[in-house]
This record gives sequence, C-alpha cells and structure tokens, in this order.
Amino acid sequence: ASSADRKIMETFLEFPETEKLSVVKTRTLQGFFRKTVTSSYNFSCAICGVNIPELLIASHIIPWAENKELRLMPTNGISFCALHDKAFDRGLISLEEDYKIILSQRLNRYAEDSFVKLMFFNFAEKSINKPFRFLPDKKCLEWHRTNIFS
Repeated sequence: ASSADRKIMETFLEFPETEKLSVVKTRTLQGFFRKTVTSSYNFSCAICGVNIPELLIASHIIPWAENKELRLMPTNGISFCALHDKAFDRGLISLEEDYKIILSQRLNRYAEDSFVKLMFFNFAEKSINKPFRFLPDKKCLEWHRTNIFS
C-alpha cells in the first residue's frame, strides 16, 4: 500500500467507537395505528396502490409530535408507500378537501424526469383510493396543507 493509503488507514484506526448504547422513547400502540390504517386501505398505498406490506406506512396527516390527542386516531392516518409517505411528510404532496392529490410547485423542476412523471404527475388532481373506513379527517388535511405543504 502507498504511504497515502497507509495514512488514511491510520486515520480510521484513530476514530472512537462507532456504536453506543442509548435509551430511547418507543411509540406505544404504533402497531395498532399501523394495522388499523393500512387495513382500512386494503393494505395498499392510497395513491399508487402498491400492496407490498414492507413498503407501506401508516402516515400521520398531523405528525405524531404535533398533537398527542390525534396520535392514534385512524382518521389522522393514510396508508402510503414509502415514497408517497416521504413526499407527504416533506410537503411535496397533499390532499384537497375532496381527497384529490395536489403537487407542490417544488416538483416542477423534476417534471421531465420519467420516474417523477410516473409516480407524481400521473396522480395529480386524481382522488386517492379511499379507505372503506376511517376517511381522512378534513380538518387534519387542512392543517397539513397549511403547515406542511409548500
């Protein structure tokens, strides 16, 4: 090995431990919320319909940290795939009062990307696949549009 490579390796050996023991808070009853929400959408994404359980998330409309009373309310949840959950959490997408999907102007810079067209622009202004129970609360959706969507 070159002297530069040896120097890099020596630097790595000087790093402290890369793991530590931590005490963390755990969301109790999160499993109940997840099962209730995802089952209400027939275990599929409300937008694209993907039905791979490992990719589904019971997404909170009003985030967990924002409102303790709504944490476990299934009407404060929507079943999304991981992609649409992240886009919803980051305000790239939201839902109108009539449950139609709206896209943030921030997505326009990716409008020519075929994947973005497929996974976002193809669903713009279309209604979500509604649950057979626990329709998303319209006041929660309004909060999301006002506080997260941009």
